[in-house]
Formats: sequence, structure tokens, C-alpha cells
Amino acid sequence: MIRKNKKQHRPLYREIVPAAIKGAWRHRWLWPIALVAGLVQTGGIVDAVLLSLKRIRLESVTLFDASWADSLNTIWGRIVGAQDVLEAILQAQNLVVAVTIVIATLLLSFICQGALVYGIGGSVHGKLPGFRESLHVGAINLGRVFALNVVTLGLTWLARFLLLVPLAVFSEEPSSALALASVGMAVLYILAVLSLTAIHFFSLNAIVLQGAHVTPALERAALMLRASWVTVIEIALILFGVGMLTFGLGLALFVAMWLPLFLLQLGAALMNFETLFVFANFLGSLLFFLVMLSAGAFNLSFQYRAWNLLFVRLGEGGAVAKMHRVLRGWLGIRA
Repeated sequence: MIRKNKKQHRPLYREIVPAAIKGAWRHRWLWPIALVAGLVQTGGIVDAVLLSLKRIRLESVTLFDASWADSLNTIWGRIVGAQDVLEAILQAQNLVVAVTIVIATLLLSFICQGALVYGIGGSVHGKLPGFRESLHVGAINLGRVFALNVVTLGLTWLARFLLLVPLAVFSEEPSSALALASVGMAVLYILAVLSLTAIHFFSLNAIVLQGAHVTPALERAALMLRASWVTVIEIALILFGVGMLTFGLGLALFVAMWLPLFLLQLGAALMNFETLFVFANFLGSLLFFLVMLSAGAFNLSFQYRAWNLLFVRLGEGGAVAKMHRVLRGWLGIRA
């Protein structure tokens, strides 16, 4: 008689995914923070990679053109070539305002990254923190979170650049070898983005929740990735699947809510009631925006929460990849 192994590993994704979904829905006050944090880092891996790869072909053709330089030259030309001092000042003011808005948006996004992580995994007197406490901790950690984003996002863009350069150089002469090389570079890019995203979120949790400095946090995150890279791949696929399901459900909900408006638009068109048609169309657009914005906020909160739970499980040493568990079961290897 074969003796069954009573010592089994705790299920990983059956605990993380439901807990992340439940937490993201229960703590909806984090959704506004999640939307702002998602301006820089969404938390997804595969979805971000797919969006990037869709633009590779177009960007590879325009990578070395002077469009961006022409834009800067145009702005500078307007300032230098202004008819009078007042016009030059106004053009310079527009440039300063635009740059200021971009910088302020980025800084606010960095603050919200830290605030979202603390709102998910932090504790104030044994209880989950509130909106104000989360933003306060996010602001305190702004410098470290900013440095972390510079490292991880900078390396991500570097990987993207290295992927696009060969395509830009050789795209004028398509060949089977180029197609094969493109596939290989795409795979390398996906692995690079996957690794850097995991490192970013492991480091972010260490910085905000454990008070780690940037360099030790990055080192620890790299060690966690090296020890659990199969688990990271699995969680990336799960996050992608849940994200697609979330937006699919959001779209289905919108269609169900939009049908009465569609009938109203149809009636207005038949009666040639232009004002009512425009009003119903406006309501439909507003409804679509609100539903999909809510779906996006929920998905962002879910993904940040899933990374937090995975970070905790990996830190506890109790996270075993599903692939490893299946292989052990097939081979009869006891834990």
C-alpha cells in the first residue's frame, strides 16, 4: 500500500487570487489611488508587453527619424523667432507649464504607488490604514520610490530600445532571418519586462512596508526572482487572464446598461429629434467611460494586491510554483 504524503504545500494561487479580488473589491477607496499609480506602473506584465509589441513595427521605422528633435526645434524656434519679447515669454511660459504638469503628474503617480502598497499591506495600530495615512506614507517614501522607478523603468526602456534598434536597421530588407530574429528579440524583451516588473514590485513592497533602502530592496528582489522565476511567470499569466476577464465583464456590463440608451437613440433618430439623440449619445459615452474606468481601477488594485500577497508568501518561504507541484506529483516526489 502506497503511503500518502500528509505534508502538502499550501495552495498558492487559490489563496492569492481570491484574496486579491476580494480585497480589491472591498477596499474601493483605494481605486482613485490605483488609477494615479497606474499612470506609470500598472502591475501587469503580459498586458503591458503586448501593448508595447503592437507598436514595435511602427516605432522601429520611426526610431531614428527626427520627429522628436523637430518638435523640440519647433518649440525653441517659436521662442527664438518670436516677433517681440512678450510673445517669446508666452511661448516659454507654455513650455514651462507643460513640463511642470508632466513632472507633477509623475511625482503624484510615484506617491500613489507607495500609498497604494501601504494601503494594501500596511498597518496603523493593528488596522489597515486609511486614505490620508496611505498618502502620507507614500509622500514620505517619494524619494525612494522615484529612484526605484528610475532604475526599473529606465532598464525597461533600455531593453525596448535594444529590441527596436535591429528592427529599425534591417526593416528595409525583410527576410526569413529577420523574422526569426524579431521573434527571438520579442521573447527576450518579454522576459526582460517580466523580470523588471517583478523586481519593481518586490522592491516597492520592501521599501514601503519594511523601510528598506533602494539598493538592498533591489538586491533582495533580484534574489527572490532568481529563486522563484517560475512562480513569477505563472502569476504574470494569471494577472493577464484576470485583467482580460475584468475588462470583458466591464464591457458586458456596459452593453447591458447601454441598451436602453440605444433604443432611446434609435427612437430619437426615427423622430428626427436631434437634441435627444445627442443627449443619449453623451450619456452612452459617459457610461462607457465610468464603467471602464471602474474596471481599470479594480484591475490595478487587484494587481498591486496580488504582488503584495506574492511578496509576503515568497518572504515566508512557502510559495511553490504550480508547475513544480504538478511535476512532483507526477514523479512521486515528496515535499
